[in-house]
Amino acid sequence: MKKKIFFSLIWAISSISLYSSSIDINLNTNVPSTYATYNLYYQEELIANETTDFSIETTSITESGQTESFSIVATSNLNSKRTIFIEIITNPFYNISNTSLSEEQANSKIQPEAIFISKDYILEPGYNKDKKVSEFYLQWNGNSNLDSGDYQSNVIINYYLE
Repeated sequence: MKKKIFFSLIWAISSISLYSSSIDINLNTNVPSTYATYNLYYQEELIANETTDFSIETTSITESGQTESFSIVATSNLNSKRTIFIEIITNPFYNISNTSLSEEQANSKIQPEAIFISKDYILEPGYNKDKKVSEFYLQWNGNSNLDSGDYQSNVIINYYLE
């Protein structure tokens, strides 16, 4: 009787394996890389994609002053670490309303300086959404001994992925 049960059990197990099978299924997909996008903001206003020229009214340069903050924000899902290069070139404030002044006289010799609040510069691998990679403002020391008129400083902000 024990032999009969044993053989019945063997037959049952073997017949299950004869009538059943399994398969592994792999679901494959792809998330395409999106190139890093980065934008320049002044306060909360996107300025770089709208125009290449942007004007900010400041206090009189007879006194020291500064702008509100600028920030560079990036979005990417790349698989490698990227560095964002940032270069800020400032020029002195020039008197642009009094055309009778020589270039030397028109130059206020007041040159804004970029002060960085944060400069991460690194875009880590993986999904980054609106990551602030840099924040800075411009400041200057005033001079009360200037000719009257309108003054302008040309500031160039270059930024790109290395």
